[in-house]
Amino acid sequence: MTEPERELIVEFRNYHLKPGRRAKFHRMLTDESLAMLHDFGIRVVRFGPSLHDNDSYLLIRAYPSMAERIRQEEAFYGSERWLNHFDERVMEMIDIYVTTVISLPVSAVDALQDPAALPPRHGAHS
Repeated sequence: MTEPERELIVEFRNYHLKPGRRAKFHRMLTDESLAMLHDFGIRVVRFGPSLHDNDSYLLIRAYPSMAERIRQEEAFYGSERWLNHFDERVMEMIDIYVTTVISLPVSAVDALQDPAALPPRHGAHS
């Protein structure tokens, strides 16, 4: 009998952005806040503009447990770096966001993984 596959806690954060802000939001995520998420040990699975309209955006993150999700997000959003450099700039672009958290097998999360969402490899050259 095979053991059940380990599961991860997966957070889908759906943003509805203020009109005309999506490109700026995407640039800020890719150029600045993605590295900060990695610095805090948060696994970013996938992110990007929704295909169904011009103002929606999706961020998918994965955590080993609910307790770790809470710990990492409190550390991230409570950090001086976030509060001083990102919080106001990011929140002024968001109309509303909805968070859904589910449990998925590791293989499902790996299948969703966008290589562009991973931290750069140490020693890799651009």
